[in-house]
Amino acid sequence: GNPLPFDNYLFNYKAFHDSSLFGVEGFVSADQIGHNFPNPFRLSESNQIYFPVSLSQRSFVHVDIFTISGQLVRQMRTATELDPGEYTTPGLALSWDGKNQEGEFVSSGVYLCHLRTKNAAVTQKIAVIR
Repeated sequence: GNPLPFDNYLFNYKAFHDSSLFGVEGFVSADQIGHNFPNPFRLSESNQIYFPVSLSQRSFVHVDIFTISGQLVRQMRTATELDPGEYTTPGLALSWDGKNQEGEFVSSGVYLCHLRTKNAAVTQKIAVIR
C-alpha cells in the first residue's frame, strides 16, 4: 500500500491572474529529458545511443553511465553550455559510443544512465547487447 496517507487529504486550489504584472520574467520551466534511444543498444563501431533533451535555458548536459552495481563506467558532458532548445535527434542529442573511460567497449548487460541539466535530472536503464 501507499506508505503516506494521501487518500485522507482534500486539497482546494485557487489561481488568480493579475494582468498588471506584464513584463515580469516568467518562471523557469524544467528541462525535459527524453528516453534514450535505441534501447536496447547494440554495440558496434558505427552505433551510438542518444540522450535527447529540451532545454529551457542555457545548460551543460551531463551523462554518467554506471553498472547496475553502481560502478562508474563513463562520464560525459557537453563541451559548452547549450542554448535553450531541442536537442532530440541524432546529431544534436548527446550520444554514447558504448565505450568506457579507457575506450573499450563495455560488456553486454544493463547499465544505469544518469542525465543532468541545470533544471532536471533523471536516471534511466540502458540494455547493451554485444
